[in-house]
Amino acid sequence: MDLYVKNEQHDGYFRDGCVFREDIDIFDKMAVQIKYKNNVQVSYSLTTYSPYEGYRIAFNGTKGRLEAWIKESQPWEEKDEDEIHLTKNFGNREIILVPQGGGGHGGGDTRLKDKLFKDPTAGDPWRQSAGSRDGAMSILVGIAARNSIETGKPIKVQDLIDIQLQAKGRGISV
Repeated sequence: MDLYVKNEQHDGYFRDGCVFREDIDIFDKMAVQIKYKNNVQVSYSLTTYSPYEGYRIAFNGTKGRLEAWIKESQPWEEKDEDEIHLTKNFGNREIILVPQGGGGHGGGDTRLKDKLFKDPTAGDPWRQSAGSRDGAMSILVGIAARNSIETGKPIKVQDLIDIQLQAKGRGISV
């Protein structure tokens, strides 16, 4: 209460927990089709009012399918592990169990805090760390999705960017 509710007058965020208030303008549900320059296609669906948190992700490739259901928070008891299913074309399915770390988001919150506050120079052997460009691009994909929903037209992320950079004395448009 002291940290959040008593400070609502300062940050303007009122924590009544009701996402259906008139002044809330986020989409409760959306589905987006994304096509990258290298022709990779993504189908993304978001439900903000689901009774549990988590996500399902699947990759279809020329040699098979990799899929996972990552359960973040749900009203039922669940093992502290996630499953990844690897199915080779015309082959058997292999189930890979991935233990969750403590601290939320499968241990990701703890690892991020450690990287930020304990050892910012720690290595990243699995190449999982996102940089500022990755963050900016993910935000732009979200902005493009929202603009597309509002206009009913496809939006190119490139059309949202108007940045001029100087590199070694030469102007470079991004």
